[in-house]
Amino acid sequence: MRPEHFDKPIAVRRTAEVCRWSDGWVVKLYHRPWAGSAEREASIGRVVHAAGLPVPAGGDVVSVEGRTGVVYEHVRVPERSS
Repeated sequence: MRPEHFDKPIAVRRTAEVCRWSDGWVVKLYHRPWAGSAEREASIGRVVHAAGLPVPAGGDVVSVEGRTGVVYEHVRVPERSS
């Protein structure tokens, strides 16, 4: 499956970029040097969410065009007022 708007990431950081995956979901796609982190992050994310902490649901590991990623619930953070 190819994420929606794959060419327009929501965020780009040193280790990964975040793209829309489907309605209500995003995928964190790792840059190749850090792809090995996906399984560990997904596992930790599932445990933390199951424990009831306020973190996005998800944790499925996927492959998109040769890149490894983790799918998460898209949680919108309210903007801070100045």
